[in-house]
Amino acid sequence: EIGNPNLKRAVIENYDLRFEYFPDYGEVIALSGFFKRFTDAIEDSLAAEATRPILTWSNAPLAENWGFEVELRKKLDFATLTEDLTISANYTRVWSEVEVKDRSGNDVTRPLQGQAPWSINAGLLYDNPNSGTAVNLLYNTVGRRLYQVSDAEFLNIYIEPYDKLDLVVTQKISRVFKVKAAAKNILAEDVIKTSGTLENPYEYSRISTGSEYSLSLSGRF
Repeated sequence: EIGNPNLKRAVIENYDLRFEYFPDYGEVIALSGFFKRFTDAIEDSLAAEATRPILTWSNAPLAENWGFEVELRKKLDFATLTEDLTISANYTRVWSEVEVKDRSGNDVTRPLQGQAPWSINAGLLYDNPNSGTAVNLLYNTVGRRLYQVSDAEFLNIYIEPYDKLDLVVTQKISRVFKVKAAAKNILAEDVIKTSGTLENPYEYSRISTGSEYSLSLSGRF
């Protein structure tokens, strides 16, 4: 890893438009669009060296992101069995372009480093005020994204999509105390990084992840 004293400050222009509708208390339906222009965007980069590439940072002269997001939060109180349930979800789609020069000096276009082309979040919440029980199940996944960039396409490193699932259970046991149990990253999927061309990628590295479990007792006095 090596620094870059020639880095420039990144400048970002943001344009957003959002429509929201609230059908009921705690519910929302929303649609938003956005456009972002980056001047001298700072990216994680790989500098070519004789033995192996070295991690550094560089400026992309001009980058643009545009896309949309759909958001939904809805109570399922139309039936007795589901009256304490709330579903939530959002989907984001992003198109990203950066114009750079390759090793041969040719102009090429690629995604902005770190920007996923899409992401999905979903949740199911059970909240019963009478029993003091709350159960929250959360799911998240993102699309294949550029992790580190190089001056040659076949040296770029990507992170492949993987799924995450979390569960949080809270139970009040008195007016003062409550117990909270949480399980994070239940699926424990490997984080896979790939390199090579888009047509012929190969596995660059694989990181095993684990699940995290916790149990806590808290109170308000």
